[in-house]
Amino acid sequence: MGALVVCPACEHHPADDGDRARHLVAADADDAATLARRIGAGQPACLDDAAVRRAEEDLAAATPVKVAMFGLLILAVPVVGMLALLVVAALLLSAS
Repeated sequence: MGALVVCPACEHHPADDGDRARHLVAADADDAATLARRIGAGQPACLDDAAVRRAEEDLAAATPVKVAMFGLLILAVPVVGMLALLVVAALLLSAS
């Protein structure tokens, strides 16, 4: 959560994709609360560099158009499914 909004654990607001990627990896850590305390105490985060690079690449690939298309897909599939069921139900009711 701290990668997209102000982090509730450390109150840090990520400024760029690299910072957001580190926060995403930290949020997915097994013990994110302990990690937040370590960072708050000034200790290094010790995050997996490969995971941070993958998260940064994923964030860079998440263009606004792709995010919007994903949102539309998530909304459209259930709506189309429900409409199809209603049409089938109406056809069955009218046939009997």
